[in-house]
Amino acid sequence: MIVVMKPNAKEEHINNIIERLIIVANKNCSF
Repeated sequence: MIVVMKPNAKEEHINNIIERLIIVANKNCSF
């Protein structure tokens, strides 16, 4: 995922959480 934005600590933190959730979801159920 390439995010072209000004680096914002809050947004970066949210992106990290979303990325972890996606990884967990992929491990739990494969489509």
